[in-house]
Amino acid sequence: MSLYFIVFMLMMILSIRVRGGSILYISIGSKKYDLDSLSSMTFAIILFFMLLFCYGRSPDYYQYKVFYTYAPDSIDLSSFYYTSAVHTEFFWKLLCNVFKSCTISFELFVGIVTSVSFWCLHKFLDRVCENNKIFAHLWVYASFYLVYYYIGIRSGLVISLYISLVLPWLFEGKYVKYILGVLILTGFHTVSIVLLTVLLIKMVTTKTLEYCMYISGAIGIFIYFFGVYRNIINILPAFIRVHIFEPEQGGTLQILYRLTFICITVVSHQFSDIKENREKYYQTFLIGTILYFITVGIPIVSVRIFDLFSILEVVMISDYVKNGRYYRQLIWIAVMILVIFMFWYHIDAGLNRYTGYKYNFLNFPYINIFEKKDILEHWYIT
Repeated sequence: MSLYFIVFMLMMILSIRVRGGSILYISIGSKKYDLDSLSSMTFAIILFFMLLFCYGRSPDYYQYKVFYTYAPDSIDLSSFYYTSAVHTEFFWKLLCNVFKSCTISFELFVGIVTSVSFWCLHKFLDRVCENNKIFAHLWVYASFYLVYYYIGIRSGLVISLYISLVLPWLFEGKYVKYILGVLILTGFHTVSIVLLTVLLIKMVTTKTLEYCMYISGAIGIFIYFFGVYRNIINILPAFIRVHIFEPEQGGTLQILYRLTFICITVVSHQFSDIKENREKYYQTFLIGTILYFITVGIPIVSVRIFDLFSILEVVMISDYVKNGRYYRQLIWIAVMILVIFMFWYHIDAGLNRYTGYKYNFLNFPYINIFEKKDILEHWYIT
C-alpha cells in the first residue's frame, strides 16, 4: 500500500479523534504531551524525512536538476550561469551555486531545501494553530505538501519563509525588515513582489478589505464567465498569449474549488470566538483574495499570486472546525470532503506521470534516493 495513503489515513483518523472529545495525554519521560501535539510532531517528522529522502518527485525535479548542473563548482558571479542565458531568479541561482560549491549532490540539495521549508511551515502551524494541530497538518499535507515540496519547490520555499519569518515582522511593526524580506524572497520567485501589498493592513480596516473582496469577486467572476478576459487576451500578440496566458492552468473547476475555500475561510472567521488573535492573518488573506479576483481571468498569474496567501486558510479553519459555534459540524464535514478531494486530486495528477496502469490511488509509489536506479521503471521522463 502507498506510503502517501497510509500517512493520509492515519492523520485523518487522529484528526477525527482529537476533534471528537476529551484530551488524551501521553507521558514521555518527565514530559506530558496531549495527543494533538504528539500526533502533529510525529507526522511532521515523518513528512520531513519523506522529503529529505524523496527522489524523482516530479518532471519538474529534472528541470531543477538541469539548473543545478549549470551552476559552477565554485561561487563565481561572473559565470554565464548568472546571465539571462540561465533563466531563473538570482537568489535561487546563488543558493544552488553555494550548495554545489560544497560538493553537495543535487538529490541532497533538494532534500534539504524542501525538508527545511516544510519544517518552517510546521513550526508556524504548531504556533498559530495550537487548538487543532493535527488537522492543520492534515490540511497542509492534502492541499500543499504534495504540490509545493514536490513540484513548485521554489514557491514552497518562498511561502514557508514568508509565513514563518517575514510576515511576523510586519505584525510586529518592523516595516523595513519586512520590505527587505519580501525583496529577498522576490530573488527566489518574482511573484513574491506582490507581498508588498500586505502593507495595506496597516492602513485599512478589515471591513474595507471585505467590501473590496466582495466587489472585486463579483466583477472578476462576472467578466471571467462572460469571456471578457478572453476577448482582451485575443487582441494581444501571439507570443504573449502563449507564454503568459495559459488557459489550461485555470478552469471553472479550480475557480469553484478556490471559491468554496474562500467562503469557508470567511465564514469561519466571522463566527469565531477568538477572531482578534487571527485578525492580521485574516486581513492578509483578504488582500490575497482581492488580488486573485482581480487576475482571475489570467490563470497563470492568479494561481501563483493566490497560492502565496491560501496557506493562511488553515489558520481560520483549523480552530473553527473544533471550537466554532455556528454550522461547525457542517463546515467540518465540508472541509473533510474537500481534504479528501484535494489528496485524491494531487495523487491522481501524480499517477498521470507514471507509466501504463501499474499504479493506482492505493499503491502510488514513494521513490527514495536509495532506489533511484529504478526510476525509469516508474516515470515518464520528458
